[in-house]
Amino acid sequence: MRFFNYPYEAIEEAMANAVYHRSYEHPNRIEVNVRLDCIEIVSYPGPLPPLDAKVLKQKRVVARNYRNRRIGDFLKELDLTEGRSTGFPKIYKAIEKNGSPRPEFTTDIDRNYFLAVFKKHPLYKVEAQVEIGATEEKILDLCTENPKSKMELANLFGHANVPGNIKRAVQRLQKEKLLVFTIPEKPKSSKQKYKTTQRGLAVISDKG
Repeated sequence: MRFFNYPYEAIEEAMANAVYHRSYEHPNRIEVNVRLDCIEIVSYPGPLPPLDAKVLKQKRVVARNYRNRRIGDFLKELDLTEGRSTGFPKIYKAIEKNGSPRPEFTTDIDRNYFLAVFKKHPLYKVEAQVEIGATEEKILDLCTENPKSKMELANLFGHANVPGNIKRAVQRLQKEKLLVFTIPEKPKSSKQKYKTTQRGLAVISDKG
């Protein structure tokens, strides 16, 4: 699983660190901002001394002060953290293996926040957002786990026959590469069905 072609391991480690090291006496929640060019993870307050903005620029960051040791123990049981200052090296290793830009870890002079910024892979291209209607969205949803034929889709919409709006919706979804044949080599097969593509899943996920 990748976000903007970023390794899942790097994002998972950063999220685990945010849960582990934030202060639960602070009113602000952890924020995850998914933007077109990056993913930002913000937690409050910032890191404990001796960590500061300068130290966070290093690839090897060693911290022995923890706010939430019990939460850390729970994350260890889930294999989400090790608690041995391996978080930053693990992130950098995953990113270097993937060929992604170096992440940015920052805080302010008073350590009021901790910000992790993961930039998109240089080869990743942001595709234009596809706008879909309610019928098209429902078709994508219905074809996500189990492919459906046009007649099955029509029946699920409460029709005995395939109406024109469903035919048009399926055609457009195929054109936008949100929906594909299950038997592409035989487009007119009587056993033909449709399944939602990864791009289609991304579109309905954005709408949700």
